[in-house]
Amino acid sequence: MNKGKLVKIMSIDHKPNNEQELNRIMQNGGSVYQTQSGSKNIVNFLIASTVKYGPHRILPGRLSVSRAFGDIEAKNPDCGGNPNVLIASPDIKSFEITNKTDFLVLGSDGIFEKLQNEEIIQSIWETQKAETKKSLYNFHEALGECADMILK
Repeated sequence: MNKGKLVKIMSIDHKPNNEQELNRIMQNGGSVYQTQSGSKNIVNFLIASTVKYGPHRILPGRLSVSRAFGDIEAKNPDCGGNPNVLIASPDIKSFEITNKTDFLVLGSDGIFEKLQNEEIIQSIWETQKAETKKSLYNFHEALGECADMILK
């Protein structure tokens, strides 16, 4: 066991402003933009400012992700879409689970937008320690407590 000392990040968020995604989007005829918070005005995301901006989004589609299975406005040319901008090709990585693998965390972008990987791991280990101090340790309940702690 590593007790959380080694964290392997197995994926990256597919956000339009990720350099690789940005290049791919623009090379395929799409664009990336941001809106000012509380405003419908589209601004060039390359302009530096202290104004608060919303998430980066792609055109066509107005989505804040650069990969998805389907969105008719983003993909269908009859609806103004471009099937080469919003793609569904996944990144696939494989790894070996060994005796040193403590656990695997799967989560949606909403979790990882609020917490860093290390914060999640630390939260799990702290919750696990607290749960093991209980007189009747239940592994299933401990995992539930870990999930609750992350969501809080």
